[in-house]
Amino acid sequence: MIQLLHSELDADRIDYLLRDAASSGASYGTFDIGTLLQNLTLKEHAIGKEHAWIVGVKEKGIGCADQYMMNRYLAFTDSYFLID
Repeated sequence: MIQLLHSELDADRIDYLLRDAASSGASYGTFDIGTLLQNLTLKEHAIGKEHAWIVGVKEKGIGCADQYMMNRYLAFTDSYFLID
């Protein structure tokens, strides 16, 4: 469950992207968060004798996750990382 707080697809990064899009008026910061959240799933993963639960995205939500990642890239290159 720590992945919901510390990963490429964590709650803080999602919130940050959506807030930046709303405050800057950028159209590339929006994505279908409802579909993404509905398609998150937990899966047990064996690591040797230990077992861990990982957060994954169901097949139906992969497009939303991909759109989110592309929007993060565009926000970084166009807004956060400005070169004069």
